[in-house]
Amino acid sequence: MASAATVSRRHFTAVGFVVVMVLAASLRFATLGTQSVWTDEGNTLLWLHGSFGHMLSAVAHNESSPPLYFCIAWLWTRVFGDWIVALRALSAVFGCATVAVGFWGARRICGARVATILGLLMATSAMLIWYSQEARQYALLLLLCTVSLVLWARVLMCRQDRAIVWWAAVSGLAVATHYFAVFIVLPEAAILLLRAPRNRNAVVAAAILAAFFAVVTPFAIYQRNTTNISWIAQSGSLISRVRGVEGTLLVEGGAGVPHAWWLGRLVVVAAFALVLWRGTPRSRRIAGSALALAAGVVVLATVAALVGFDYVLPRHLLPAYLPFAAALAVALGNARAGVPGLLVAMVCAAVGLAVTFSINGDVAYQREDVRDAVHALDGPRPDRIVVLQRPDDYLLENGGWGAFQYYAPWLRSMSGAALSVTEVDVIDEGVRQADIRATLVKLMRMGFRLRRTYAQQVFVTYRLVARRAIVVTREALRRDGRFFGASPVLLIE
Repeated sequence: MASAATVSRRHFTAVGFVVVMVLAASLRFATLGTQSVWTDEGNTLLWLHGSFGHMLSAVAHNESSPPLYFCIAWLWTRVFGDWIVALRALSAVFGCATVAVGFWGARRICGARVATILGLLMATSAMLIWYSQEARQYALLLLLCTVSLVLWARVLMCRQDRAIVWWAAVSGLAVATHYFAVFIVLPEAAILLLRAPRNRNAVVAAAILAAFFAVVTPFAIYQRNTTNISWIAQSGSLISRVRGVEGTLLVEGGAGVPHAWWLGRLVVVAAFALVLWRGTPRSRRIAGSALALAAGVVVLATVAALVGFDYVLPRHLLPAYLPFAAALAVALGNARAGVPGLLVAMVCAAVGLAVTFSINGDVAYQREDVRDAVHALDGPRPDRIVVLQRPDDYLLENGGWGAFQYYAPWLRSMSGAALSVTEVDVIDEGVRQADIRATLVKLMRMGFRLRRTYAQQVFVTYRLVARRAIVVTREALRRDGRFFGASPVLLIE
């Protein structure tokens, strides 16, 4: 018969779990429709409209990641529809599951106190909330990497040999979701190779992981030979992109909260000062191992970039968040940390909530608002061409116009070589001034005049009109409006 103390601990754990999950679900589901569909989400929607084979082909030609998320999303849309809230709900489900797995994994390994703190940190993380509300693969990546980390810890710390088979399967699924999962899977595998028993389960695990790599590698080689990811190395120095990981892990860039970065840094310093000062040897060992694993993700990705595989972006290094958050939770939740540990955890949660509320309340911190650009078009017109210019050299097949088509389904790609129109609307999203000027000057020489300029968030819409119909050719516009090797997307109604 369970003792009163055992019943009390179970009750505390259950209450803590319910509170954490209600908080996590509320923050993720309540505002799923607040932000606009953005470019990458628009292309996700575009690819999911067709057959399963069409989706796989589109991902292979236009994406820079494996197809697992898109396969799941394709099935999801067949049940719940492809409107954006329904599709984002899939990521919200993954996000809530990530918090639940983190909580119970920490509970089994480190106890209820650490589990509650880790659950609180994950539930209120502005970064986790952000990617739990995006119709992309990152929420699934975070979930699978969390499960992988928990199973890895159970093999090493709880001596559960059979868990290594499940670890291999889940790790393989993570790699099939995003290639950067390999930077956490490989260190885990190396440590298991050194410390886990070499038995039948280990052989099966190695075979499973090798099978996943065999399937994913040809896909990765094919995508590397496309232009899908060449823009990454041009988006800033490697040092600046690696440094951006700090903001992603701590406070999602601060987003309108004064001193958020410094508060985040102080939380980290306070947490590790507590574990060094008052932590048990076991808590120091676990926190140190988790922190080393998080650092390993960043270091390995940086080394890969230096040898020619420069695909480093802060969001690609999301697998580093999971061991990083675990290290914080162990540091703040060890028995000797006491009230100071709880207070620091509450400060961290408060910063995450403040950043999240700031993002939800101010469009300046949200994803690019395609709705404003579509609103500037003032509805469909039969005698108009819409020219979409974006500073990207990827997704050339679609030009990133799936998001525009979502809000303006009457837009379609211009198929003919020429069209007679009285109006041209040029939508500029941060294109170099010389490139956008070339397009406008060309149109003015054709006989159009600039009637209106409408600027909102990241988009600027230029409306040019003519007194009589003018023949506009695809070749003329594309020749004089080039950026990073890509051409403007021409849309008609």
